[in-house]
Order: sequence, then structure tokens, then C-alpha cells
Amino acid sequence: MEIGAQLFSLRDFIKNGKDIDSTFGKVKAMGYTCAQFSGATFEPYELKDIIDKHDLPVHLTHIDANRITEDTDNVIKEHKIIGCENIGLGAMPNAFPFKGDIEEVDAFVKKFSVAARKIKDAGLKFFYHNHDFEFRKLSNGQTIYDYLIENAPDFNFTFDTYWVQRGGVALLEYIEKLAGRIECVHLKDMQTVKEGGQKFAPIGVGVINWDAVLPAFIKSGVKYAFVEQDDAVTYPDPFGQLKISADNLKKAGYLK
Repeated sequence: MEIGAQLFSLRDFIKNGKDIDSTFGKVKAMGYTCAQFSGATFEPYELKDIIDKHDLPVHLTHIDANRITEDTDNVIKEHKIIGCENIGLGAMPNAFPFKGDIEEVDAFVKKFSVAARKIKDAGLKFFYHNHDFEFRKLSNGQTIYDYLIENAPDFNFTFDTYWVQRGGVALLEYIEKLAGRIECVHLKDMQTVKEGGQKFAPIGVGVINWDAVLPAFIKSGVKYAFVEQDDAVTYPDPFGQLKISADNLKKAGYLK
């Protein structure tokens, strides 16, 4: 299992080619061996040059939902240029707040399954990234997440540890359930706060039991685990937040 950086954590520093180049260099120096590109758009040939320069492959993206369904061919072409085999969607359109029921979820599945099959036929994979709202129950008694798992066979899942934990279900149970469909995951820790509630945290600083979760990911066929801290850009040193995660993963033996 390779450990990468989810660049959404550093989204303020990937807005142009010069900044992307600098960010890739800093991420590589921390010890990360790959990246997910999300939080900004990219020019494929420019990004490919940066990837090659730093030997830091991009194995997953998050792409605008409309582009995935309406511009699928070009999205596939761009991913092949940069050598990225996995096309990701960050959330259902209009997910926040999600007010729909089974009909809305079913419409989403049908629409995006067309693109997912096209992506699969091109030799790539489509990944859906969860938040916590997917663990709400629909009128048929299923959670939204279970409905997606059962009714979208061409979907793979970017399993996000923080949001699954916040969704109130068993992390290890879902990792086992999704074996073979979670080649890409998000490593994201959770801290509890005095006021009650949760906040994002570097790996090893929060409450998630990584001693159990990381081996479970490996057993379930995870290839790429991307460290993400959504609010890193609000800290005085955003790069330092990702370095804390990298250092703790090195101590645990998952990163060199």
C-alpha cells in the first residue's frame, strides 16, 4: 500500500503550474510516494511534466461532476495523459444539504453509472468519495452508502476514514464489506473538541485506531492511501500539518 498526499489539503498552493511544481517538491520531500490531485483544475501536459520531474505519480483525482457525465471522453483522455488510472467524484451533486430520498439517489446512480461504465471500458476506474450523509437511512431502510454499494456495480469507493467514523458506523466492518472496491482511500484522523463535536487532525493525533485500520486496508486490497486534512490550509503552516501525518506514518512503518 502506497502512502500519498491528498492535495485538496493544500488546495491554495496548486492554483498554477509554478505552485503545483513547488508543492509536488515539498510533498515528495516529506516522504509521500504519490498524490491525489483535487481542489484545483490542471493542464494535463503541464501536470505530466511536473509528475515526471518529481517522480510523484497522481493515482486519483476529483473531477467536476458535470464534466464526468457530460465530457467523459475528454476527462478520460486527460487522465491518460497524466498517467492517472482513477477518476474520482468528491460527492453527489447537491449533496450539501442532501434532502432527497431513494428516488434522488437512484437517479444519481443511473446517471453516473453510464459514465462509470465508459470509464471502465477505457481501462480506468470511477471512484465515489463519501462524507457522512451517506450513512443516513433511505425510505427502504438502507443507508445511502449501502444503496450505492448494491446498485452501482461499476462504482469503486474512496473510503474516507473521518467521514465514515462520523457517520456512526463500524470502520472495520465497512472496510471488509468493500474489499476489492476500495483501492483508493483517504487517511483522515478525527479529534474531539471541548464543545462537543469533531475536527480534522493529522494522522496519529486523533481517535481513529490506525493499528487496526491500516492492516485492514491492506487486507482489503487498498493500493493507494492518501493523507488528507481538509482544514490544513487554515493553519499557519499547512505543509507542516501533512508532515506531522507523514512523520507518524514513518514511525508506524508505513512510510519510509
